[in-house]
Amino acid sequence: MRPNKAGFSLIELLLVVSLIPILSLAVFGNLTAGFKIWKTLDNDSLTEDLSVFYEKSEKDFGAALLFTGFPFLEEDGKVSFMTLIETDALLGGDRGIGQVTYAYDPSKKALVREQKNVSNLHREEQGQKSVVLRQVMSFKPFFLVYEKLDESYVWKESWEDPEGKRLPLAVRFQLAHLSSAGLSNITKTYKIPAGGE
Repeated sequence: MRPNKAGFSLIELLLVVSLIPILSLAVFGNLTAGFKIWKTLDNDSLTEDLSVFYEKSEKDFGAALLFTGFPFLEEDGKVSFMTLIETDALLGGDRGIGQVTYAYDPSKKALVREQKNVSNLHREEQGQKSVVLRQVMSFKPFFLVYEKLDESYVWKESWEDPEGKRLPLAVRFQLAHLSSAGLSNITKTYKIPAGGE
């Protein structure tokens, strides 16, 4: 009599049953490693966003200057000032004088930078707007001034210079930034070399 070849032998059955958990662990391990890598890369992009924002705003404030007719302004947490900007080559070069505005948009929960060249300013046109930092829950600027009467340096919550003849010594941004690590309160100070009287 011949043995029936239609079924599995005991060894084949045990081999398959023992391979299923091993393969399941391998798939689970790969998925876990993939999620860890993705989370690390996602955190790095948030750190990069902050670094790019710091670099760009430091460059803007570092080149801030007085320009007749366009004073340093602060209104409802929106900061506008004249500085060196990248311009269209048709305007005579790759860099020129323009106005930069940093403003908080609560609906987008973002910090927005608007750049206008001198032509945009005189025509009262919109400038180029770009979101420089996302996931911003709150934003408040402060301004460093020298008080002659007290002979001291003071941080003020608002900037007032009706004549438009001076710049603050420094600007400080306080913001709450939401990342995967949670809510971070960030304070960044920018020196203005041309600031003061």
